[in-house]
Amino acid sequence: MSDISFGKRYSRGFQKFYDGFHLVAGVVCVLLLLASMVSRENPMKFFPLIFLDAAALNLVTAYARIKTSYRRRYQRSSGFGFLLLGIIMLLLTVATGICVW
Repeated sequence: MSDISFGKRYSRGFQKFYDGFHLVAGVVCVLLLLASMVSRENPMKFFPLIFLDAAALNLVTAYARIKTSYRRRYQRSSGFGFLLLGIIMLLLTVATGICVW
C-alpha cells in the first residue's frame, strides 16, 4: 500500500485510485523513457509528456497529503512541497513543449 495513512476521510475507493494511479503513471513513465531512447529522428519529443506525467504524480500526491494532514503538520507542509513541484513540472512541460514541438 501507499505511505499515506488515510484516516477516516478517504474510502477504499480513493486508496485504490491512489495506488493504481501511481502504478499506471510509473509504467507510462518507463514506456515514455524507452520510446525516447528508441526514437532516432527526434529523441526529445517525448520529454514534455514525461514532465506532464511527473506533474500529475506530484499533484495527486500533494492532494492526498494536504487532505490527510488533519493530525500531522509535516504532512501538510510536504503536501505544499509536492504542490510546488507539480507546478514547476507543469511549467517545464510547457517550456519543453514550446522548444521541442
